[in-house]
Amino acid sequence: FIAATAFTVQADGSGGGLYTDPVTSANYTPDVGGNGTGGNASMTAQNGGRIQSDGTLTVTANGTGHVGLTSSGTGRGGTASMAISGATSQMTSGGVTTVEALGNGGGFIAFGNVPSAGIPTVRGGDGVGGSASITSNGIAQLGATTVISDGRGGAATPLIASVATPVVGGNGTGGTSSISLTDGTPSIDGLTVSANGYGGAAADILGNGGNGAGGTATATLNGTAAITTTANTNITADSFGGNGQQLSGNATGGTAALALTSTTSALTTDTLRVSATAIAGPINASGPILPVASIVGGDAQGGTARIVNSGAITTSFTTVTTAGIGGEASAPGNGTYTPSGGDGRGGTTELTSDVGSITADTITLTATGTAGGGFDA
Repeated sequence: FIAATAFTVQADGSGGGLYTDPVTSANYTPDVGGNGTGGNASMTAQNGGRIQSDGTLTVTANGTGHVGLTSSGTGRGGTASMAISGATSQMTSGGVTTVEALGNGGGFIAFGNVPSAGIPTVRGGDGVGGSASITSNGIAQLGATTVISDGRGGAATPLIASVATPVVGGNGTGGTSSISLTDGTPSIDGLTVSANGYGGAAADILGNGGNGAGGTATATLNGTAAITTTANTNITADSFGGNGQQLSGNATGGTAALALTSTTSALTTDTLRVSATAIAGPINASGPILPVASIVGGDAQGGTARIVNSGAITTSFTTVTTAGIGGEASAPGNGTYTPSGGDGRGGTTELTSDVGSITADTITLTATGTAGGGFDA
């Protein structure tokens, strides 16, 4: 039995690069930022063991690239896992449970603990999510639970605007996030399983936004496993193209899935969302995406989102969506540029409930494709 105010297992990796002069204390940024790769981090309760936190349970294997003036480093998530093995094994969180394997590309906007905010770079680093997972066949009292392996491309902006060297945002690729609960006694107060991909922005006259690609996000309830929560359940492998003033990034949805495999499995939640939506740049969003207008909008391809239910699902609102939304485009109204909106293609949306039941006020399945418009500013 192990008890503490909070438990954290960390195997994060951060790329090097920033140099501080020991005499003047001035900071210098390299031309090429270092790559950062997460390691392997795990927390396990087994053979009747118990881990109890009055506060949070956290397992991280994040990778964060460092900013470089010419080229920023790649951030690649590692492997973060939490496991409860055995019917009498137990893990308890008094607040929030987080398992994350983020991939954060270096760039103009800082991620993690890398001091890169506000430093210009010609090429944002790529962000590649790793593997984040929770498995349990025991007693899982986890509170508000997040399993995340997002990939976030770094944003790029030049020191001086130039038509000779266009800046490029980093690509963001989601990893693999999963939670699998078998029998036991799970207690979860809201669930987020995310493997989103965010392309980095490129804020310059000839800037090209990075591409975003969703990964794989799954939630599985087996046997008698049942979750009852008044909060929301979100399973997402969404993608977002980065904004680019010349060309915005494409977006490709990943795979998001919820499965209840037994007639005795159950999920009761307020709002259920299973999504592999693709939204191409330019878009207005926080994080690695800067709000800029684009001459050419990115293309979007929705992914695959499915629910396969042999148990009982009860919600207020259920949404399964793989919309593909092409990027809008605009150009100065002087005839120099021709704005071109991006294509939008829907993906594959599935809802299967052969022997199970779904009770909801509203159920919405969407696989629409919407092209972006092009207009003179």
